[in-house]
Amino acid sequence: MRSWGIYLLIFGIGSFLLPMMGLQFKLLSLLGNSTPIVGGLLTVAGIVLLVLSSLGPRK
Repeated sequence: MRSWGIYLLIFGIGSFLLPMMGLQFKLLSLLGNSTPIVGGLLTVAGIVLLVLSSLGPRK
């Protein structure tokens, strides 16, 4: 669950930072004007997964 959270966090933050350099993830660029909303949701989902994985039992 931790690795999924990291991946979602990278895609979410990247969807905000890459357009500043004139780039965008190909999959997210297909969403058009709703890309910032989806990027925000990915970021929040990544943070939630990271928090949940840190609260879970340790191996």
